[in-house]
Amino acid sequence: MMPSRFVPAGLRQNSACISRILAAVLGGYLLTNTASVLVAFLLPIPRAHAVATMLLMSFVTLSVVVIWVYATPSLKRVWTVIGLGLLVSVAGSAAFHLLGAV
Repeated sequence: MMPSRFVPAGLRQNSACISRILAAVLGGYLLTNTASVLVAFLLPIPRAHAVATMLLMSFVTLSVVVIWVYATPSLKRVWTVIGLGLLVSVAGSAAFHLLGAV
């Protein structure tokens, strides 16, 4: 990406940092919760056990997502993966809900 002469370098760095924080906190939270709901639907165990299992696994999932957000060099890739993950998780959970799997 070419530096813009109209945006100071410090402001570009600050916005990239803020974007990573938002991706890690908000995107990670939403992705973890929606993926946990989807996987709880997919687990072949009683519903209460699936929910408890995914509640415990959500802590690991969120930690991995936060680490990955800061380890990935491309912000575009971060937001693309989080967005696609949210789309798949929400669509899958909605499909299970509409099919009466709840």
